[in-house]
Amino acid sequence: MTTSPIPLILLPGMGADARMFREQKKAFPHLIVPEWIPPRRSETLVQYAHRFADAINPGTPFYLGGASFGGIIAYEIAQRLRPEALFLLACGKSPGHMTAWLKKVRSIAHITHLLPWDVASLISELGLSLAGNAMPFTIRSLLKHLHHRETPFMKWSLHAILRWKPSSMNHDFPIHHLHGERDPFFPAKHSGACQIVPGAGHLLTKTHHAVVNQFIAERI
Repeated sequence: MTTSPIPLILLPGMGADARMFREQKKAFPHLIVPEWIPPRRSETLVQYAHRFADAINPGTPFYLGGASFGGIIAYEIAQRLRPEALFLLACGKSPGHMTAWLKKVRSIAHITHLLPWDVASLISELGLSLAGNAMPFTIRSLLKHLHHRETPFMKWSLHAILRWKPSSMNHDFPIHHLHGERDPFFPAKHSGACQIVPGAGHLLTKTHHAVVNQFIAERI
């Protein structure tokens, strides 16, 4: 009798979907990438994560993980579902792990709910300009991409991540954290990751998919 593999649930980054894990799906046929549920008005990131946990709970042992924003949601879901292991890809475990320019945007997050999306995006760009040459061109490009991808979920997730107050992590499961050396959102030196990928940026599942696949395969 063949035993079915333990499911691996991975959550994509902000504005992304299952295509973010296309290369991981090839390596892990039992991979599940659930669709986001609609957020509720004024719902915090932690509240959303707990509600999402109830929606994706497989009812059996499973591995959980996520990339970027998805990793942060997975971190909070793990508090509720207690996976066999948690895989964090290119994300931080607290707002304190964010890069300096993102912390500056976070400092004005309390007013962003009063502003239309386009004005909030403009103010964010102006705020990020305080970082001067420290903010890479790729980040500006990403901001413009997010602006053009305006959706209710995108608007909520931007506000939620900037207001994120993480739960206290009391875990009885291993946390495996893979991070890029040149991640512009969560600097590697503050990430506390157990493995740093030399020369890598934020989109590990795309640019270093073989490293990501090996990292996961060795731990499940």
